[in-house]
Amino acid sequence: MDKIKLLLDTDIGDDIDDAFALALLMNFKNIDLVGITTVYKNTHLRSKIAKYELKEFGNDGIPVVSGIDKPLKGDIIKWPFETIGEDNKIIIRHYKEELMKNMVDDGENACDFIIKMINKYPNELTVLTIGPLTNLAQVYIKDKDSFMKIKEIRMMGGTYKTDYPEWNIKVDPYAASVVLSSGVKITSVGVDVTQKCKLSLEDVKRIDNLNGSMKIVSDMLHIWMKDNPNKNPIMHDPLAAMELNYHFCEYSDYRFDVCIKTGKFIENKNGKCHALMATNVDSNGFINKLLDIYSGANYETKNN
Repeated sequence: MDKIKLLLDTDIGDDIDDAFALALLMNFKNIDLVGITTVYKNTHLRSKIAKYELKEFGNDGIPVVSGIDKPLKGDIIKWPFETIGEDNKIIIRHYKEELMKNMVDDGENACDFIIKMINKYPNELTVLTIGPLTNLAQVYIKDKDSFMKIKEIRMMGGTYKTDYPEWNIKVDPYAASVVLSSGVKITSVGVDVTQKCKLSLEDVKRIDNLNGSMKIVSDMLHIWMKDNPNKNPIMHDPLAAMELNYHFCEYSDYRFDVCIKTGKFIENKNGKCHALMATNVDSNGFINKLLDIYSGANYETKNN
């Protein structure tokens, strides 16, 4: 069986779920991860975090390319607890000084890299986007012909028939509208579904007891838990990644518009945006499968 040619576009380094999603992808033997691009706030630091995780899993050869820091329209949303670095950019929460040694080549930008990968694998490349859609929208704007050669976009973003915006859409609604109205096949799991997929304290303990490369993800998890006391970590992005190989979600064909002011999805049978949207999830089945995969022998090979 041919492997799925996959490009991951991520805002790794804030919420913990991006790191868990990347760890999951590296377990799938039928996934050929051809590259990672980073998006939003400080993509250079995000790329260092992604490179660090890849290295810990023995996949340092996968290219990581920094993308766009700012929304195509509007301003960055800064949280009160976030600090600014010497470069006047936000310091990403999971960035640590020891990651300085993980050099990232920022000579190529994410937009051009994505276009290159699309044309290297025309009508074969699947893009999994688990952050704002800024990079992908820029690809569409720069080279629509290449963009339309994407086989499929899988994403974590938006909501299904709910009256509130989801973060990945909220921070750059214009970019979301561009991508979701492009006509490329899109399958999405929204936050109204993913929020059902919470780790319990027992689940966290199980992750803490894992050997090998999962230790880095466990460490990142506890940084997040320190910043978010009394909150259960939610596996938003791993659900989108899991759905590449398994089917824990139910879906519905959904046509809608993106409100450019708020990022809300507004159902409209004549709307210009279209996606196959998740409507429900077997959360227990998903979490159990996720932890079973993380407990697999593949994760114990690098450091043992």
